[in-house]
Amino acid sequence: MKIKLETLVASNSALMQLAQEKLQAKTAYVLQRNIRIIRDELKTYDAARVDLINSKYGTEQKDGTYQVMPDKQPMFFQELNPLLAVELELDLRKISLTELTCPISAAALLDLEWMVTFPEEDTKKEPRKRHKSEEAIVD
Repeated sequence: MKIKLETLVASNSALMQLAQEKLQAKTAYVLQRNIRIIRDELKTYDAARVDLINSKYGTEQKDGTYQVMPDKQPMFFQELNPLLAVELELDLRKISLTELTCPISAAALLDLEWMVTFPEEDTKKEPRKRHKSEEAIVD
């Protein structure tokens, strides 16, 4: 599956939340497998991000941590954004929405839409009946 690094970064929290839920064995296996693959990519990304902060754009704080100050943030993000735009080819599996037997928030589902397949909508719906006010306009 082709996926951008920024998608993995954005979905990490939702993945970890879903990993805490009780799932069917097959679904849990697929999720755990995906997380293992993604974790390696995120470690590499995080090392590059931290290196940018510590060696180039960050200012050391009293507690020994580094922080990107507001005046350096545009330059920091100018260098970080191309990294986030990197497209990866990963052997990730999809999970059907019907296999997710646990509650999931709309926000988490949005973050995980790259991994979740949705059942096809029923295309044989009856056409909507016109309201009397609409019939008067058409006639």
